[in-house]
Amino acid sequence: MKNALIYDSSAKDYDLAVEAHRLLRGEANTEIHGVTQEIETYENGEANIIKIINEEGAAAMGRPIGSYITITVPGLRDDYTGVLVEPISSLLAKYLITLLPKPTSEHPLLVIGLGNWQTTPDALGPQVIAHTQPTNHIYEQADKEMQADLMPLCAFTPGVLGNTGIDTAAIVQGVVEKVKPCTLIVIDALAAASVSRICTTIQISNTGICPGSGIVKHNRAIDEQTMKVPVIAIGIPTVVNAKIIIRETLNTLSTLINSDASGNQKLGEEIAKKLLAAFEGELIVTPKEIDHLLPLSAKIIAAAIALAVHPGANKENYNLYMQ
Repeated sequence: MKNALIYDSSAKDYDLAVEAHRLLRGEANTEIHGVTQEIETYENGEANIIKIINEEGAAAMGRPIGSYITITVPGLRDDYTGVLVEPISSLLAKYLITLLPKPTSEHPLLVIGLGNWQTTPDALGPQVIAHTQPTNHIYEQADKEMQADLMPLCAFTPGVLGNTGIDTAAIVQGVVEKVKPCTLIVIDALAAASVSRICTTIQISNTGICPGSGIVKHNRAIDEQTMKVPVIAIGIPTVVNAKIIIRETLNTLSTLINSDASGNQKLGEEIAKKLLAAFEGELIVTPKEIDHLLPLSAKIIAAAIALAVHPGANKENYNLYMQ
């Protein structure tokens, strides 16, 4: 088969549902039973809406039944002035609203920023929380006029197991039991299966998340089953495994010389094994511009949450609802 892409992983190994979907459809572009797809195009990018509607689709995709919305903005990586913050956060808010219930004073919204603030590629969650204005305490004391523009929101970052010695899901579960939120919004950095996805793609799902699953496979999930409340996950890929870069290089080379890339799969695995032996095959790579890209991504997500949650927030004043 000419110019076939090289993969050695199953669909469940990808953090992004859209990448798993692409892998399963393959070059034949055949439908997956139990999975629907819709693509909506916008000025700055597109939204790929994948819905897993039954157990057959869940088994094929290696993911729970639910909605997976992937917003791709190719120009985001080159935005050094923040011009895309407003349009992309508004677009993200549009889809987030469809998944959110209305918070109440008894059951506020709880936003959780997963990750390690000391490690830039893993600091997406904490940086989103740094921009997110908690309003639960304000809402409780506000008059009716102010309450009309606000919704009660709590926010915190639980840290990571290496810094706390406590399982992240256990910390979140403890807070959930005390706060009794209507819904969790959980933000985390993701691992991409393509270099082009790094810091250009935002995924929203209503099926929860497994902290650090792109790097460590045994962490406990944060989802509706474990937390007993609905969980919405928002993530942006910030890293890619070096093995994928090697595969993409071979794919590109095979395309340029019009050779059979599928025949190079064994060669690609041998090269990756040799080059990455010192790291036991697990070398995680992030772009040198991550110090700029991550704060930009965090601000977009925080602005989207403000726009989706607070009735008084709009594209002109959303900064007033942020830190």
